[in-house]
Amino acid sequence: MIMQLSSVHARAIRLGFPGLNTGEQEITHLLCSVHSNRTLLRRLGSDANKPIYQLLKDAMYCFTETKNRELCEQAIQAATAIDNTGNTAKYVQRYWLQTASK
Repeated sequence: MIMQLSSVHARAIRLGFPGLNTGEQEITHLLCSVHSNRTLLRRLGSDANKPIYQLLKDAMYCFTETKNRELCEQAIQAATAIDNTGNTAKYVQRYWLQTASK
């Protein structure tokens, strides 16, 4: 399934298709790169966040999960260096590293 970068949609898929726990086929959903990029631009489009944006954009188009996770971790390190509040690093951790396979 391909979907927008929306927690509402992701939750609906998890509720509607619980997967192997209930004897159903395992469902995998992919996030739309157009909507994911728009979300990146909205959240990290400023000049200060450009290194983080570029790392996550590169991660979106990776072919291997290992490289994707590596780029997400680099983005977390860059976010920690740029934003001393830690909010950007938490955002990358929660919404990008945890969904790296999607």
